[in-house]
Amino acid sequence: MKIKGKFTLLVFHCFFLFSCNEDRKFNFEIDSISTSLEIVEISTLNENLNLLGEITSFALIDDSRFVVSTVNPSKVFIFNFDGQQVYEIAYSGIGPNEFMEPSIVRSDGKRVFVWCRTQLKLLIFDLYGKPLDEHVGYKKAVVDFQVKDEYVFFYITGGFDGPYVSRVELGEHVSTEDFGFSTESHKLLGIMACSGGMAVESGELFFSSLAELGITIVDFDDHESKIVNWNDPEFRTVELQESAIEIVNNNRNKMIELLNESSLVTGVFKIGKHIILKAEVGEYSPEDGKEGISRKRFDKFYQIDENFEILKTYKEAKSFENNNCLYQSYEGNLYFISIHSNEADYEYRLNRISFK
Repeated sequence: MKIKGKFTLLVFHCFFLFSCNEDRKFNFEIDSISTSLEIVEISTLNENLNLLGEITSFALIDDSRFVVSTVNPSKVFIFNFDGQQVYEIAYSGIGPNEFMEPSIVRSDGKRVFVWCRTQLKLLIFDLYGKPLDEHVGYKKAVVDFQVKDEYVFFYITGGFDGPYVSRVELGEHVSTEDFGFSTESHKLLGIMACSGGMAVESGELFFSSLAELGITIVDFDDHESKIVNWNDPEFRTVELQESAIEIVNNNRNKMIELLNESSLVTGVFKIGKHIILKAEVGEYSPEDGKEGISRKRFDKFYQIDENFEILKTYKEAKSFENNNCLYQSYEGNLYFISIHSNEADYEYRLNRISFK
């Protein structure tokens, strides 16, 4: 189904710490047709070394290997693109260099980084599974992190006021820079797993609020930042005037209604010179889940060029076999792990999405 929409682009140029010296705003409309994604199945994940539990996260190491984290049991595996387990990082426990629930994994091509959500600690392993280091003492839960050189970028969740992205030097617990501002809508949508988005590449940080169709770009070399926003009629934002915490604690029906109706950003990915912004649009309905896909809720991908113009959008019915946590980019492609089940068992598959 082809859907025609209009987008309005707003660009704000600011200096660090978001103290704007000059606002430059550009308003223009872009016609965009949503088409279906081009998806290629690469491999089925095998259990040749050990059983897989529930996959919580994955990351590309290079163009032939990737790492996944699982719970029940708590494991980390390195796979090749044929779907074979190459190494198992089996350090489950509460001691040094051990993890209880490895919720997020990332790689810089030379090391594997594991975030443990129950212990709020970051562990580092080599590509053979040998422990290299661990960093403890973090105070806040995170929904995502990225590593660039000797800095780690945390996307913070949990209903906090103020900034929600922090740059921290590895081994330290105090951020060197903080970015973003948590609105009440942002806090409420933080209940949704794997929402928001962040990418780091070539001295630049790209991140998006959960509740806004926009991206902030921070250039650490030029010490400058840009805020870009688009208006899409299909992306529904709700500006809350009341406390998100009050709604969650005292008005469960309203919370569920808002979560079902609100659009949200679920990923920001840098692919070549382009940015892919992934979002959910539409509404969840009571019939959802019976056939494995939603009737009124969609995954929508916005392909954005270096001038922040939307080149193309792609839209697919929301599949409950595709977890928002399991999307990662590498070079010119976006990859995701899907789950496929039958009455007796289930299996995971690695897939590639190509954007032309």
